[in-house]
Amino acid sequence: MLEGEIIQSQSSMESLQPPSSKPSIQSLELNLLQNNLSPKESEAYFKMKELSIVYVTSNVPNTDSHARFLEPEGLVRLLRAREWDVKKAHEMYVKWVNWRMEFKADQIDPESIRSLLMKETIILHGCDKKQRYCLVIRPRFHNPGSQTLEDLIRYGIYLIEQATERTERLGQKQLAVIYDRTGMASENRDSKLMKFSFQFVSLLQDYYAERLSMLYVLSANWVYRAAYTLMKPFLAQKTKEKILILSDFGQLKEYFDEDQLLPEYGGTSQFRYDPYTEYGLVKEVEEIDVVNKME
Repeated sequence: MLEGEIIQSQSSMESLQPPSSKPSIQSLELNLLQNNLSPKESEAYFKMKELSIVYVTSNVPNTDSHARFLEPEGLVRLLRAREWDVKKAHEMYVKWVNWRMEFKADQIDPESIRSLLMKETIILHGCDKKQRYCLVIRPRFHNPGSQTLEDLIRYGIYLIEQATERTERLGQKQLAVIYDRTGMASENRDSKLMKFSFQFVSLLQDYYAERLSMLYVLSANWVYRAAYTLMKPFLAQKTKEKILILSDFGQLKEYFDEDQLLPEYGGTSQFRYDPYTEYGLVKEVEEIDVVNKME
Protein backbone atom coordinates (compact mmCIF):
# COMPACT_ATOMS: atom_id res chain seq x y z
CA MET A 1 0.00 0.00 0.00
CA LEU A 2 2.78 2.43 0.91
CA GLU A 3 4.66 1.82 -2.33
CA GLY A 4 1.44 2.49 -4.24
CA GLU A 5 1.08 5.83 -2.49
CA ILE A 6 4.68 6.72 -3.34
CA ILE A 7 4.13 5.94 -7.02
CA GLN A 8 0.89 7.90 -7.04
CA SER A 9 2.62 10.97 -5.61
CA GLN A 10 5.68 10.88 -7.84
CA SER A 11 4.27 13.04 -10.63
CA SER A 12 3.49 15.92 -8.26
CA MET A 13 6.84 15.60 -6.49
CA GLU A 14 8.78 15.51 -9.76
CA SER A 15 7.28 18.85 -10.78
CA LEU A 16 8.59 20.36 -7.53
CA GLN A 17 12.12 19.01 -7.79
CA PRO A 18 14.95 20.65 -9.79
CA PRO A 19 16.31 18.28 -12.49
CA SER A 20 19.81 18.39 -11.00
CA SER A 21 18.83 17.31 -7.45
CA LYS A 22 20.64 14.16 -6.29
CA PRO A 23 19.53 11.91 -4.77
CA SER A 24 15.91 12.34 -5.85
CA ILE A 25 13.10 13.09 -3.42
CA GLN A 26 11.48 9.82 -4.47
CA SER A 27 14.53 7.70 -3.55
CA LEU A 28 14.94 9.52 -0.22
CA GLU A 29 11.28 8.99 0.53
CA LEU A 30 11.30 5.31 -0.37
CA ASN A 31 14.39 4.68 1.76
CA LEU A 32 12.85 6.54 4.68
CA LEU A 33 9.57 4.65 4.54
CA GLN A 34 11.14 1.23 4.09
CA ASN A 35 13.76 1.57 6.82
CA ASN A 36 12.71 4.11 9.41
CA LEU A 37 8.95 4.50 9.81
CA SER A 38 6.22 2.30 11.24
CA PRO A 39 2.91 1.98 9.31
CA LYS A 40 1.28 4.54 11.62
CA GLU A 41 4.18 6.97 11.20
CA SER A 42 4.09 6.46 7.43
CA GLU A 43 0.40 7.36 7.39
CA ALA A 44 1.15 10.56 9.32
CA TYR A 45 3.99 11.33 6.90
CA PHE A 46 1.73 11.10 3.82
CA LYS A 47 -0.86 13.37 5.42
CA MET A 48 1.88 15.84 6.30
CA LYS A 49 3.33 15.69 2.79
CA GLU A 50 -0.04 16.37 1.18
CA LEU A 51 -0.65 19.43 3.38
CA SER A 52 2.89 20.67 2.77
CA ILE A 53 2.65 20.39 -1.03
CA VAL A 54 -0.57 22.43 -0.98
CA TYR A 55 0.98 25.09 1.27
CA VAL A 56 4.24 25.42 -0.67
CA THR A 57 2.65 25.58 -4.12
CA SER A 58 0.26 28.28 -2.86
CA ASN A 59 2.66 30.38 -0.79
CA VAL A 60 6.23 30.00 -2.07
CA PRO A 61 6.64 31.93 -5.35
CA ASN A 62 10.22 30.73 -5.95
CA THR A 63 9.69 27.26 -7.41
CA ASP A 64 13.43 26.49 -7.06
CA SER A 65 12.86 26.41 -3.28
CA HIS A 66 9.99 23.92 -3.38
CA ALA A 67 12.13 20.78 -3.24
CA ARG A 68 14.00 22.17 -0.19
CA PHE A 69 10.73 22.71 1.64
CA LEU A 70 9.48 19.20 0.80
CA GLU A 71 12.50 17.09 1.73
CA PRO A 72 11.16 13.88 3.33
CA GLU A 73 13.59 13.93 6.26
CA GLY A 74 12.65 17.53 7.04
CA LEU A 75 8.96 16.64 7.22
CA VAL A 76 9.72 13.63 9.42
CA ARG A 77 11.83 15.76 11.80
CA LEU A 78 8.86 18.10 12.29
CA LEU A 79 6.53 15.16 12.91
CA ARG A 80 8.93 13.67 15.46
CA ALA A 81 9.26 17.05 17.18
CA ARG A 82 5.48 17.12 17.59
CA GLU A 83 5.18 13.41 18.45
CA TRP A 84 3.53 12.54 15.11
CA ASP A 85 0.62 14.94 15.60
CA VAL A 86 0.03 16.04 11.99
CA LYS A 87 -1.90 19.19 12.88
CA LYS A 88 0.76 20.46 15.29
CA ALA A 89 3.59 19.46 12.94
CA HIS A 90 1.97 21.29 10.04
CA GLU A 91 1.52 24.43 12.16
CA MET A 92 5.23 24.23 12.93
CA TYR A 93 5.93 23.65 9.22
CA VAL A 94 4.04 26.80 8.17
CA LYS A 95 6.02 28.86 10.70
CA TRP A 96 9.25 27.31 9.45
CA VAL A 97 8.55 28.01 5.76
CA ASN A 98 7.52 31.61 6.44
CA TRP A 99 10.54 32.15 8.66
CA ARG A 100 13.00 30.85 6.04
CA MET A 101 11.47 33.09 3.40
CA GLU A 102 11.52 36.13 5.69
CA PHE A 103 15.15 35.73 6.79
CA LYS A 104 16.37 34.14 3.53
CA ALA A 105 18.18 31.68 5.78
CA ASP A 106 20.13 29.96 3.00
CA GLN A 107 21.08 33.21 1.25
CA ILE A 108 22.93 35.12 3.99
CA ASP A 109 26.12 36.64 2.58
CA PRO A 110 28.99 36.16 5.08
CA GLU A 111 30.34 39.58 4.07
CA SER A 112 27.13 41.16 5.42
CA ILE A 113 28.01 39.85 8.91
CA ARG A 114 31.76 40.25 8.47
CA SER A 115 32.40 42.13 11.73
CA LEU A 116 30.78 39.30 13.70
CA LEU A 117 32.57 36.51 11.84
CA MET A 118 35.91 38.20 12.51
CA LYS A 119 35.41 37.48 16.22
CA GLU A 120 35.41 34.07 17.89
CA THR A 121 32.09 34.46 19.67
CA ILE A 122 30.75 31.40 17.83
CA ILE A 123 33.05 28.95 16.08
CA LEU A 124 32.48 25.65 14.32
CA HIS A 125 34.88 23.14 15.78
CA GLY A 126 35.12 19.40 16.17
CA CYS A 127 32.59 16.60 16.51
CA ASP A 128 31.30 14.69 19.49
CA LYS A 129 31.80 10.94 19.89
CA LYS A 130 28.76 10.31 17.71
CA GLN A 131 30.28 12.36 14.86
CA ARG A 132 27.89 15.30 15.27
CA TYR A 133 29.36 18.67 14.33
CA CYS A 134 29.80 21.14 17.18
CA LEU A 135 29.15 24.86 17.62
CA VAL A 136 31.22 26.49 20.37
CA ILE A 137 29.71 29.69 21.80
CA ARG A 138 31.95 31.95 23.90
CA PRO A 139 30.25 35.22 24.99
CA ARG A 140 33.53 36.66 26.29
CA PHE A 141 34.28 37.68 22.70
CA HIS A 142 31.01 39.59 22.38
CA ASN A 143 31.36 43.36 21.98
CA PRO A 144 28.15 45.09 23.12
CA GLY A 145 26.78 47.89 21.00
CA SER A 146 28.77 47.04 17.86
CA GLN A 147 25.86 45.29 16.09
CA THR A 148 22.09 45.17 16.01
CA LEU A 149 19.97 42.33 17.37
CA GLU A 150 18.95 41.53 13.78
CA ASP A 151 22.62 41.19 12.82
CA LEU A 152 23.20 38.84 15.76
CA ILE A 153 20.23 36.70 14.74
CA ARG A 154 21.41 36.54 11.10
CA TYR A 155 24.88 35.62 12.40
CA GLY A 156 23.39 32.80 14.45
CA ILE A 157 21.30 31.56 11.52
CA TYR A 158 24.30 31.59 9.16
CA LEU A 159 26.42 29.52 11.52
CA ILE A 160 23.64 27.01 12.25
CA GLU A 161 23.19 26.59 8.48
CA GLN A 162 26.94 26.05 8.06
CA ALA A 163 27.08 23.54 10.92
CA THR A 164 24.02 21.67 9.60
CA GLU A 165 25.60 21.35 6.17
CA ARG A 166 28.85 20.03 7.66
CA THR A 167 27.19 17.53 9.99
CA GLU A 168 25.19 16.14 7.05
CA ARG A 169 28.44 15.61 5.14
CA LEU A 170 29.45 13.35 8.04
CA GLY A 171 26.25 11.36 7.59
CA GLN A 172 24.62 12.83 10.70
CA LYS A 173 21.55 15.00 11.19
CA GLN A 174 22.09 16.63 14.57
CA LEU A 175 24.41 19.22 16.10
CA ALA A 176 26.14 19.52 19.46
CA VAL A 177 26.61 22.92 21.12
CA ILE A 178 29.11 23.97 23.79
CA TYR A 179 28.03 27.19 25.52
CA ASP A 180 31.07 28.41 27.45
CA ARG A 181 30.49 31.37 29.78
CA THR A 182 34.08 31.31 31.09
CA GLY A 183 35.65 34.77 31.30
CA MET A 184 32.41 36.56 30.57
CA ALA A 185 32.53 39.95 32.28
CA SER A 186 30.20 42.92 32.69
CA GLU A 187 31.65 44.54 29.55
CA ASN A 188 30.39 41.58 27.49
CA ARG A 189 26.83 41.84 28.74
CA ASP A 190 24.00 43.80 27.18
CA SER A 191 20.29 43.32 26.62
CA LYS A 192 20.90 42.30 23.00
CA LEU A 193 23.13 39.40 24.07
CA MET A 194 20.48 38.13 26.49
CA LYS A 195 17.77 38.41 23.83
CA PHE A 196 20.05 36.71 21.31
CA SER A 197 20.72 33.83 23.74
CA PHE A 198 16.98 33.26 24.15
CA GLN A 199 16.37 33.52 20.41
CA PHE A 200 19.30 31.23 19.54
CA VAL A 201 17.78 28.42 21.60
CA SER A 202 14.36 29.22 20.12
CA LEU A 203 15.85 29.06 16.61
CA LEU A 204 17.16 25.55 17.24
CA GLN A 205 13.89 24.45 18.81
CA ASP A 206 11.38 26.02 16.39
CA TYR A 207 13.15 26.21 13.03
CA TYR A 208 15.74 23.43 13.19
CA ALA A 209 13.49 20.68 14.54
CA GLU A 210 15.35 17.71 15.98
CA ARG A 211 18.72 19.23 14.98
CA LEU A 212 20.00 19.84 18.50
CA SER A 213 21.48 16.73 20.10
CA MET A 214 22.90 18.31 23.28
CA LEU A 215 23.70 21.76 24.64
CA TYR A 216 26.58 21.64 27.13
CA VAL A 217 26.74 24.69 29.40
CA LEU A 218 30.05 25.58 31.05
CA SER A 219 30.73 28.04 33.91
CA ALA A 220 27.06 28.69 34.64
CA ASN A 221 26.83 31.16 37.55
CA TRP A 222 23.75 31.97 39.61
CA VAL A 223 22.69 34.71 37.15
CA TYR A 224 22.60 32.23 34.27
CA ARG A 225 20.84 29.61 36.37
CA ALA A 226 18.18 32.18 37.35
CA ALA A 227 17.72 33.21 33.70
CA TYR A 228 17.48 29.58 32.64
CA THR A 229 14.82 28.97 35.30
CA LEU A 230 12.77 31.79 33.74
CA MET A 231 13.32 30.40 30.24
CA LYS A 232 12.49 26.75 30.98
CA PRO A 233 8.68 27.07 30.94
CA PHE A 234 8.88 28.31 27.34
CA LEU A 235 10.96 25.37 26.15
CA ALA A 236 9.60 22.08 24.87
CA GLN A 237 10.24 19.11 27.16
CA LYS A 238 12.48 17.49 24.54
CA THR A 239 14.59 20.66 24.39
CA LYS A 240 14.94 20.84 28.18
CA GLU A 241 16.21 17.26 28.21
CA LYS A 242 18.98 18.26 25.81
CA ILE A 243 20.44 21.01 28.02
CA LEU A 244 23.19 19.81 30.35
CA ILE A 245 24.89 22.16 32.81
CA LEU A 246 28.39 20.80 33.53
CA SER A 247 30.29 21.42 36.75
CA ASP A 248 33.76 21.36 35.11
CA PHE A 249 35.49 21.14 31.73
CA GLY A 250 36.65 17.59 32.36
CA GLN A 251 33.10 16.30 31.93
CA LEU A 252 33.27 17.20 28.23
CA LYS A 253 35.58 14.21 27.69
CA GLU A 254 32.61 11.94 28.34
CA TYR A 255 31.09 13.25 25.12
CA PHE A 256 34.10 14.35 23.01
CA ASP A 257 37.43 12.73 22.15
CA GLU A 258 40.45 14.81 23.21
CA ASP A 259 41.50 15.62 19.64
CA GLN A 260 38.06 17.18 19.09
CA LEU A 261 38.37 19.56 22.04
CA LEU A 262 40.25 22.86 22.27
CA PRO A 263 43.24 22.93 24.66
CA GLU A 264 41.31 25.21 27.02
CA TYR A 265 38.94 22.27 27.61
CA GLY A 266 41.77 19.79 28.15
CA GLY A 267 41.83 18.72 24.51
CA THR A 268 44.64 18.32 21.99
CA SER A 269 43.09 20.01 18.95
CA GLN A 270 45.45 22.26 16.96
CA PHE A 271 42.54 24.32 15.64
CA ARG A 272 43.27 27.94 14.77
CA TYR A 273 40.38 30.21 13.88
CA ASP A 274 40.68 31.69 10.38
CA PRO A 275 37.49 33.39 9.17
CA TYR A 276 38.96 33.98 5.70
CA THR A 277 39.32 30.32 4.79
CA GLU A 278 36.43 29.22 7.01
CA TYR A 279 33.80 31.45 5.41
CA GLY A 280 35.46 32.78 2.26
CA LEU A 281 35.81 36.35 3.51
CA VAL A 282 37.90 38.64 1.32
CA LYS A 283 40.87 40.22 3.07
CA GLU A 284 40.85 44.01 3.10
CA VAL A 285 44.06 45.97 2.49
CA GLU A 286 44.71 46.80 6.16
CA GLU A 287 44.09 43.16 7.15
CA ILE A 288 46.62 41.93 4.58
CA ASP A 289 49.19 44.38 6.03
CA VAL A 290 48.61 43.03 9.55
CA VAL A 291 49.01 39.41 8.37
CA ASN A 292 52.22 40.28 6.48
CA LYS A 293 53.73 41.93 9.59
CA MET A 294 52.86 38.86 11.69
CA GLU A 295 54.62 36.62 9.19
